[in-house]
Order: sequence, then C-alpha cells, then structure tokens
Amino acid sequence: MSLETGQYYIISAEGGFPIGRNSREDRSLNPKGIFRLPEGTESVWDVEKLPNGNYTLKNRGAIVGGTAGAGVFAYLIPDQATGPVTTEWKFIFDERRANEGTPFLITEALTGGSNGWVVPPSDDDESYPGSQPAPVLPPNQVFFFKKVDA
Repeated sequence: MSLETGQYYIISAEGGFPIGRNSREDRSLNPKGIFRLPEGTESVWDVEKLPNGNYTLKNRGAIVGGTAGAGVFAYLIPDQATGPVTTEWKFIFDERRANEGTPFLITEALTGGSNGWVVPPSDDDESYPGSQPAPVLPPNQVFFFKKVDA
C-alpha cells in the first residue's frame, strides 16, 4: 500500500498524538522541531509521492528532514536541509495495523530505511520524534496518515 500526493494529518500509533510543528515558535529562520503535539490539536502535512516511490514531507510549508539520532525538523530555508539531512522518506506499510487505518513507518530513503521516526517515551507534551534503527514496528515507530477532507 502507498499514499498518494495530498494533505494528511500524521498521528502516532502510540497514544494517538498528532505530529507537527509547535504552535509557539521563535521568529528566527532556524530549523523548527517536529513534535508530538497535545491531544485535540491538528497539524496539516503536505505529502508528495516522488516518481521513485519515496516521499517528501512539508509541515506548514517547510520541507521536513532528519538526521539519525538528531531528530526531525522543518527547514524554513531549503538550503539548510543539506549534507547529512534526509528530506526524502520511505514509507513502510505496517500490515499488522491495517485494520486501524493507514499505518506506516517513516524511514530515511537514502539509508535504505535503516533509520526511522520514533516518538520517545515521555510524559511531556510536545516531545520530539527522533530517528533510530528501524524497522522494529512498536507503536512508537508507527504513524497513521489521515487524509484531510477536501
């Protein structure tokens, strides 16, 4: 299963938390963190399916990239997302959770999917998704994509 280009909400399988940028950000042009948001909030993502089957993600208009072990960030200036920063993602469908929605692991395409998004265990609202070896498929590494109604 794959996703088509469009707008989606991304929701963590662990706890059902929305994923996105914080509503309170500094005014700098530095990269902005991607967080596990409080329940009851929403964050719209632009998902673009590439000809090679991989994806790019944007949140609030900014390209989203990550570096293994450093977290996932929205880059307001695209030139900042260079070097070791991955901005091309591979989605791995989680068949075990298919009856719950459209579940995927989000992994770094350039590493062959060896590192993927993970929501760290935390009682804090707005914890960062990080990047760690994948795929293991626990709930904190699986994300549901819900299409935004047109």
